[in-house]
Amino acid sequence: MTFALETEGLLVGSYCDLTEMLIRRRSDATCIVIDIEPDGTDPLASLAQLRRAGVTDPTIIVASDLRFRLRERVAAAGAILIEKPLLCDSLMATIRQIAGEV
Repeated sequence: MTFALETEGLLVGSYCDLTEMLIRRRSDATCIVIDIEPDGTDPLASLAQLRRAGVTDPTIIVASDLRFRLRERVAAAGAILIEKPLLCDSLMATIRQIAGEV
């Protein structure tokens, strides 16, 4: 995903985990993209951890496993859900919309 976003001209920070992101992230980020692997990780727990740390950037969650009413829970948390398999166009359109480029 990092490569695809960079080919669109975006400056991308890619982090192994939330702790690394909180230490190294850019303060002028347009948004945060959380790409969840199908390993049972709860993306809303990650989002809640970011919010507790004071990160209020618009957040996009990319997920393939939509168990546990994920769509409704993501919306209730104020984030945007994009389903995998994802087409770069839908992710880029969402990022551009957040950035006000639409």
